[in-house]
Amino acid sequence: MTPEQINELNERIDAQFACGHEATELRVLTKSNGSTEVRRQCRRCGGMVEAVKKRVLAVGVLERLPEWDEALRKRWQDTVDGARQVAFRQVRDAERTTWFKEHDAYLRTPRWRSLRQQVLERDDWLCQECHAPAEHIHHLTYDHYGEERLFELVALCFSCHDEAHDGALSRGDRRVEQG
Repeated sequence: MTPEQINELNERIDAQFACGHEATELRVLTKSNGSTEVRRQCRRCGGMVEAVKKRVLAVGVLERLPEWDEALRKRWQDTVDGARQVAFRQVRDAERTTWFKEHDAYLRTPRWRSLRQQVLERDDWLCQECHAPAEHIHHLTYDHYGEERLFELVALCFSCHDEAHDGALSRGDRRVEQG
């Protein structure tokens, strides 16, 4: 996702969960130093709407006010964060599906078939990690995807290729990067 797409998605979620603070109530917030403040808290999102000076309250009101409900604010934030995660996951999954479709098409091109053959021959048709028969050509980087250089590709067996994608495989003194 581009930064612009991320901002757009965040703005959409923020708009979806915008709270007009229609229902509020006075509450007492006890600070870490023991002092108290009176604040108007939204009953929907738990947000602070405004601070209220204690001196404007009628006698005896302060003592009857409920405590600030931080759990309400946290539940609302968890709901918003959950919706944001779902939205980002949906976009990521769609992008991933598109990428794999394009990648599968690329792997069928004459250019890729030629590169694959060259790498297999260079690596003697052996996995460069465990020396089993090679079955896959692994991208060490996608920096030049579509215009790969031979040194950016390595022959791997099925098992080592799976491990490389899990990030668990080392090649000499460097990590075989996910790709």
